[in-house]
Amino acid sequence: SNTKRNPELSYYQIPTDKKLRKMWLHWIGRANFTPNNHHRVCSKHFVGGKKTCLHNVPTIVQKLLLPTKPKPRTTSKCRNRDITIEESPEIEDEPTSEDRILELEELVENLQQKDQEQQEKISDLKGKVEHTFKAFYDYLCPACERLQYIGSWNTTKPTENREKCGPRRTLSPEEELFLCLVRFRLGLLERDLANRFNISESHVSRIWVTWLDFLYRRLRSIPIWPSQSYVRETSPPSFKESYPNTRVIIDCTELFIETPSQPRSQSATFSTYKNHNTGKGLIGIAPRGYLTFVSELYAGNTSDKQLTNDCGILKLLEPGDEVMADRGFEIENDLPPGVSLNIPPFLGEQAQFSKEDEIKTRRIAKHRIHVERAIQRIKSFQLPRACFWMDTNQMTRTCHFFLLQYLKFYAPLS
Repeated sequence: SNTKRNPELSYYQIPTDKKLRKMWLHWIGRANFTPNNHHRVCSKHFVGGKKTCLHNVPTIVQKLLLPTKPKPRTTSKCRNRDITIEESPEIEDEPTSEDRILELEELVENLQQKDQEQQEKISDLKGKVEHTFKAFYDYLCPACERLQYIGSWNTTKPTENREKCGPRRTLSPEEELFLCLVRFRLGLLERDLANRFNISESHVSRIWVTWLDFLYRRLRSIPIWPSQSYVRETSPPSFKESYPNTRVIIDCTELFIETPSQPRSQSATFSTYKNHNTGKGLIGIAPRGYLTFVSELYAGNTSDKQLTNDCGILKLLEPGDEVMADRGFEIENDLPPGVSLNIPPFLGEQAQFSKEDEIKTRRIAKHRIHVERAIQRIKSFQLPRACFWMDTNQMTRTCHFFLLQYLKFYAPLS
């Protein structure tokens, strides 16, 4: 066939892959033929009249349709003609595309195995999330069973039974806790949550305010400052080698707030670092990677030095302890007796750092990575990343909530 005589046909180049080329040549009856880049196979040799993914090997061999009455030749032409006899290679009766089928079966088997492994990982991760939520709820359960909505006690009847105050619960305590966690994690609006949980916006607000207050009071009582001996025992080898007496790694984090209406409050909360009004808090991380200290929330304009002195962490330190921090924490003179500070060296009047100072800077930065990862983990919660519309007390409770629950019910970072 050719393009001019049969324009309806398509022509396909013989593949370069040795295995596939051998199959093509076999099925078109050219087993000993050596094709070049110009040789083509027409679409008549393919099932369906064209090459497809399922039929990518030419398996149809056309029979030559010879005329019943051959055209007579002249005697001279027949006499001078060289007669050559070419044996047609025998075509073995093999299953269609057997090698390709085996290859696809192997591919399917590998994909099924990978899919099973992924399903096991997903199941394992789901189990961890459910276990974390269940452990958190079980810790809160004894107190939250009789939790009453804030405002339910505002009554003018002193003889009214407080156990029956407020509206009937639409959601169970477990569902209400889940609603709050969803809002903390995703930062959803009350209208969105109302649609998701099939309740009114006012009821979402009531649940939110009540649980916010309850979680703050409940979680604030958890003792999270470990003993000196425990911190040293659980420190990773890198700390034991370079900074064996490190008790805590400290850093500050800021949360955006709405611009206050009072000029004085605007000035106090404006952070030049963030170029926004913020609330600022200090957190402490043990060398092992777990949270050990959470401060109250201060105005964003508060310096690291002032916040460290006011938050109460210095009172918890003991002789022999070391504190690791960034350059902004110039608190060496404020530390209790016997406590030392590890911060990166200052350049001062030097043109550049000495080799020893460079090594110390890199070493401290490497070991401070835990506190930076902790802050990033905190900020993975969408609500704290948004502008807070709440007053200072509510915001402080919020800060304590997501930091403390993060500490107790999440795995260490190292």
